[in-house]
Amino acid sequence: MGLVRLTAQSPSLALRRALYENVARFVREAQEIGRDPQMQVDFDRYTTALGWECTGKLTYVLSRKQAAAAEPQTPKAACATDLPPAPFVVGACRSGTTLFHLMLNAHPDLAIPPETHFVIDLLKAPAGAAQPVEAFLQRVSSNPFWQDQHVGAEALRQRLTALAPFSMGAALRAFYRLYADNAGKARYGDKTPLHLAYMPQIHALLPEARFIHVIRDGRDVALSMKDMFWGPRTVPADLLIS
Repeated sequence: MGLVRLTAQSPSLALRRALYENVARFVREAQEIGRDPQMQVDFDRYTTALGWECTGKLTYVLSRKQAAAAEPQTPKAACATDLPPAPFVVGACRSGTTLFHLMLNAHPDLAIPPETHFVIDLLKAPAGAAQPVEAFLQRVSSNPFWQDQHVGAEALRQRLTALAPFSMGAALRAFYRLYADNAGKARYGDKTPLHLAYMPQIHALLPEARFIHVIRDGRDVALSMKDMFWGPRTVPADLLIS
């Protein structure tokens, strides 16, 4: 992209191949450095070869690795292994996630609710609410997508009140469990394309989540999206949504 901006023309095939080969080599070297317990890096060499921005990023990544290696290892939460895996379908809009959602939901033991965009609201909520149950319900029920769930707020409040102790992960499970119970099914999952950008945060709350990333050719995604009433009308706007 930098070459295109500087030269106002597309690089030749030979030049692109040379760039890709160099990038691949540096990635392999970075991977080898990451395996080195001493984390010894010749940053001057990377500064010369990649430029300061890339070097700074590499320095940051390796410093985080070094700090993580120095921290005492804590055992994984029991729910990471005790609960059955829950499929979470993610991907760009108009990629086929709805079709895959319907296929999963057709299983007699699996309930996948409509898109739960309120999960993103919960991830952004400040911690330490004085009344966590009411704060959770307010965040969930005020989201426009809540009405699609057909889950009673009072029924959810009863389940949240029974949690001891209350936690965001347990509260989310209570919602998914209630939806699955209403459908007469034993297990739950999720299908919300935009959760693609929040997978680490969701997995931290729900270690049983198993993310299924549906990928469709971006050109087909753009063509499909522009025909939707809510879709963008220009390529730049399309890229922002995708």
